Amino acid sequence: MTLQPFKHQQNLISLFAQHKVAANLLMLMMIMAGISALGQLNTQIYPTFALDQITVTVILTRASIFSGM
Repeated sequence: MTLQPFKHQQNLISLFAQHKVAANLLMLMMIMAGISALGQLNTQIYPTFALDQITVTVILTRASIFSGM
């Protein structure tokens, strides 16, 4: 029985593990893309909305301001 040489997998993780500069360059490009996208975000401190107002009037029959005393 002979030992087989280790065969490297060709997936994305093993590629970046072997080529550390490529992983760092990809990370740098993603950070730069995120920073450039910050200027295009539509943000507001206070959102615009309409204030609707409701007035409720209640008439209490047989009630007096002195009823609680």
